[in-house]
Amino acid sequence: MQVLHLIDAASPQATGTTLAMIADAQGRLGHVEQTVALLGGTHLRDSAIEAGVDDPIFASTPFGHAAFGWPRLRRAMRDRGLNLRDFDLIHCWS
Repeated sequence: MQVLHLIDAASPQATGTTLAMIADAQGRLGHVEQTVALLGGTHLRDSAIEAGVDDPIFASTPFGHAAFGWPRLRRAMRDRGLNLRDFDLIHCWS
């Protein structure tokens, strides 16, 4: 199973605790592969790396609104050979 976690920097869940929880679960759930996509500023990306998130996808968000970052996220995913259709579950943290 392929899971995509979308984390919006403006959401109350965009915390070190959430990121650490996801990092702890990455690679430990048997047949579940988890990918993390971050929508926000570099602070969120740095926090995810510090928490141990494995290779997060990052897309900055113009004007701090995740919806404006959607084209950048799609491009970042495409650059990694990923498409939203590749995922069985998309978990939105916002």
